Amino acid sequence: MFNVTEEKAKDVVKGLMVPPQPEVLLKIQQLRQNEKDFSVKKLADLISTDVGISAFVLKTINSPIYGFNKTVVDIVQAAMLLGVDNVVNLVAFYEYRQAMLGKPSCISMERYWDTSLDIAALMSLTVERLNMLSRLPKEYAYSAGLFHNCGLPVLSMHFNDYQEILRRINEYADHEFTELEDDSLNTNHAIVGYFVARSWHFPEIICQFILMHHEHDLLTQTGIDPQIKDLFALLKICDNVMSKHRRQTEDNEWSLVQEAVLSHFVLSDDDYQDLESFLLDELGPVRGITF
Repeated sequence: MFNVTEEKAKDVVKGLMVPPQPEVLLKIQQLRQNEKDFSVKKLADLISTDVGISAFVLKTINSPIYGFNKTVVDIVQAAMLLGVDNVVNLVAFYEYRQAMLGKPSCISMERYWDTSLDIAALMSLTVERLNMLSRLPKEYAYSAGLFHNCGLPVLSMHFNDYQEILRRINEYADHEFTELEDDSLNTNHAIVGYFVARSWHFPEIICQFILMHHEHDLLTQTGIDPQIKDLFALLKICDNVMSKHRRQTEDNEWSLVQEAVLSHFVLSDDDYQDLESFLLDELGPVRGITF
């Protein structure tokens, strides 16, 4: 288990291009802190001042995986259907993406953004499908899906051989992803992502989840917040579904965590197959959302 303070994380990411929290998120936080003055209409007005953000939110929510029966045409409607917190999550994701645009990267950034959006939608669907809403806020699942790998773009822009490192990591699935990154880079995307999440003032549950999301034994560890364990198990299911969808093969980590994940959610093999089939159907044909 990682034991990382914010100061240690700052030390680890020195020299890396970590974008600061954008002004629009600061304004949203200030608006929401004043509960008496807050309204969905005021939030929508703030978001709508940026045409790019508005277009991104609306295009995302209108993609087939969300399954809404009619076209969502404004931010107020999007907040009512997706939830205020998830609209804010999408604003943060858009701003993170914008901060990375135009910077050289050794990996396919479009594939990264598309996959993150799909994983977020799958995790949100799975929370509902497993009747978990009483124990895990849906917005946590969505945020975790969007940002669990947010350290990857930073490393891909700093280390020219990062793609080759990722290729080698995929050949050694029995080792923890982050351990192999540490061996090559003296840092890893979980620690970098943790620092991004803390500096952008994400909920502490999300920060800690990002830090620990590659720990194969997390579900058997003691002293871990139950919501972090839920997020971890959800992510592993959705990563595996995405791998089946994109590559017609299991995710590299699935065999290492499968038993613990099914036990965590009290799922039989048949239960899991039903869930996997449902999620694959929701994804539909192999596709990518680009903006």
